[in-house]
Amino acid sequence: MKVSASEILAKEGIDITGQNVAIEAGNNTTDSHQTFEFKQTGLTVTVGNSVVSATTQVVNSVDRAAQVEDDRLAALHGWKAVENGKDAWKTAHGTNPDTKEAINPKEINVSVSFGSSKQESETTTHTSSAVGSSLQSEGQVNITAKGRENTADGNINIIGSSVDGKDILLDAANDVNLLSAANTMDSDSESSQKSASVGVDLTKGGVTVSGQLGNGETDEHSLSYNETTITAEQKLTIKSGNDTNLVGAQAKGDTVEVDVKGDLNLASQQDSKTYTEKNESVGGSIGASTNLSANEGKIDSDYKSVNEQTGIFAGKGGFDIDVVGNTDLKGAVIGSEAESEKNRLSTGTLTFSDMENKAEYESNSTGVNYAHGDDVEAKNRGMTPNMGIAASGQESSTTKAAVAQGTIEIKDQANQKDDISKLSRDTENALNKLDEIFDKKTVEEQQELAKMFGEIAFEKIHDLSKDKGWDEGSPEKIALHAFVGAVMADMGGGDALSGGFSTAVNEAMQNELVKLFRGNPDLHQWASAILGAAAAEVVGGDALTGASTAASATKNNIYKDLDIRIQTDLLVNGKTDITLSDGSTVVVELDDVTLAAHAVLIAEALEKADNIDTALMQLPQTAPAGV
Repeated sequence: MKVSASEILAKEGIDITGQNVAIEAGNNTTDSHQTFEFKQTGLTVTVGNSVVSATTQVVNSVDRAAQVEDDRLAALHGWKAVENGKDAWKTAHGTNPDTKEAINPKEINVSVSFGSSKQESETTTHTSSAVGSSLQSEGQVNITAKGRENTADGNINIIGSSVDGKDILLDAANDVNLLSAANTMDSDSESSQKSASVGVDLTKGGVTVSGQLGNGETDEHSLSYNETTITAEQKLTIKSGNDTNLVGAQAKGDTVEVDVKGDLNLASQQDSKTYTEKNESVGGSIGASTNLSANEGKIDSDYKSVNEQTGIFAGKGGFDIDVVGNTDLKGAVIGSEAESEKNRLSTGTLTFSDMENKAEYESNSTGVNYAHGDDVEAKNRGMTPNMGIAASGQESSTTKAAVAQGTIEIKDQANQKDDISKLSRDTENALNKLDEIFDKKTVEEQQELAKMFGEIAFEKIHDLSKDKGWDEGSPEKIALHAFVGAVMADMGGGDALSGGFSTAVNEAMQNELVKLFRGNPDLHQWASAILGAAAAEVVGGDALTGASTAASATKNNIYKDLDIRIQTDLLVNGKTDITLSDGSTVVVELDDVTLAAHAVLIAEALEKADNIDTALMQLPQTAPAGV
C-alpha cells in the first residue's frame, strides 16, 4: 500500500492495511540556468564644472543614506552630505574646498572619451521541495503492515508526511520508520566585467587611459527537512516486531504507548546553509595622474542547527514505552506533560548524545592602491594598503537528549554503558534552536560603516589634538586612538580588542615612524599595518583587523590635508616653496618632522593669513620652521 503526495480525509476513521505501507512525500524540482551579457561601446562627451561635481557628491551621499538599512551608516552619509554641501557652497563662491585656492566656478570642463565595457554573469540553480502526504480523521486511524513470513516485509514507512486522528495505531510486523523529507537548494554563479577607454580633456589638455577587470564567484547550498508528524488527540500506539525509528519526526498523543521488539532510535536532524563568495578586481587610469588598484574579497558562512526536535511527546496521560533492545536518543527527547508517575521507559539499554549547533561567518577584503601625480594627496601617494575590517561572527548551542521525569528501567544492566545520571530530564529546554547570524547586506554595510567611521573619527582626533596641543604619541592621543580603533573594529563586525590595542600601539610609535618613513607616506602606512597586525596577534586578536585600524589611523590622522600642495611638500619632502606678495619665492623647511602636526599648523597659518608675508612672520611661532 502506497500513498504519495496525497491527502486522505475521513470523518469516521481510516484503516490502511498491507504487506508494507508507505505514506510518502513527493518532490517538486526546479532547474534553472540563467545567463546575462551586456556590451557597450561608444563615444562619451562630459560637460561640467566644479560646482556640478561638488553638488553631485552631495546627491550621492543623500542617495546612499536612503539606500542603507544600518541607521548608523545612514547618519554618517547624512553628515557627509552636509559636509559636501558646505564644500559645494564654497566652490560656488569661488574657493576650492581642498586647496583653498581661488577658482572660477563658472569655468566649464569638457572631456571626450571612447571606450568599451562588457559584463557577463551565469547562474545555475537546482531546488528540490518535498510535498508531503496527509491523513486526517476525527475518528480512529489504523495503519497496519502485516508482512510475510521469512521476508523483510511488514514495514510502515511514513516520510515527510502527517497523520492526524482521535486515536492512532501504527502496527508493523517488522519496522516502523517515521522519517523526514529533505528540501535542497544549490546555486552557483560566476560573473565578470571588463572595460577600457581613452579620453581627452579638451579644457586642460592631456590624455587619460583607463581600464578595469573583475570577476566573482558565489556558491550557496541549503538543506532543510519537512518532519513527519503523528498527532493523536487522545491515544497514540506504536508497535513494531523489530525496530522503531524516528529520524526527523514527532509522535504525539495525550497518552502514548510504544512496544518495540527490537531497538528504538530517535534522532534529530540539523538544517544547514553554506555560502561562499570570492571577488577579485584590478583597474585604474593613467593620465595627468596615475591611479591603480587591486582588490580581493572573500566571504565564508556556515550554519547548522536543529530547528525541530525529534521526539515522542505525551500529554496529561503520560507515556509507557517498552523496548526489548536499545533505546538511542541523538539530540532527541521523550517528553510528557503528565506527572512523573505516569511516565515509564523500560528498555534493554539506553544510549544518548547531544548535537552541537553552530553558526559562523568570516568576511575580509584586502588590496593595494597606487597613486602618483601633482594633485594626489600625501596620504594617497605611492602604493598604499587598502584593507577592510575582518568581519566575523560565531554562535553555538547544544540540542540535548532528554527524557521527562518518570521511571527509567534498564533491563540489561550488564551491557549498559552510558551513565543514566547524566541524562537530562529537562525536555522543555532541550532544543536550544540557533538562529542564522549571517546576512550579506548587513555584513557589507558593517564594513562600509567601519571604514567611513575610521576616516571621520581619526580626522576629528587630528583636529582636536591640534586645538589642544597634543603631540604625536601623547597619552591623550593614544587613548583616543585606542577608543576609535576599538569602535571601528566593533562596527565592522571585527574584534574590538584587536582594533583598540593596535591603534594604541601604532600611535605610541608615531614619533619613530615619522622619523623613519619621512617622505614615504605609503611605506609609513604599510609599517603601521604591519605593526597593527603584530599588536593584534600579541593579544590573541585578528591580525587583519589590527592592520586595517592602524593603517586607517595613520592615513587619516597623520596625513590629513588642509592644503594639499603645502602639506604634501612638508610631509613628503620636508620643505615647500612660497611665493611672496612681491613675486619672489622663498623655501620653508621643517627643522624637525618628529611632530607631524607641524605641517598642518604651517598650512593653516598660510591659509588664514591676510597675505603670504604675514604668514611667514607667524611660522616661527607656529612650528619649528625656518626660511
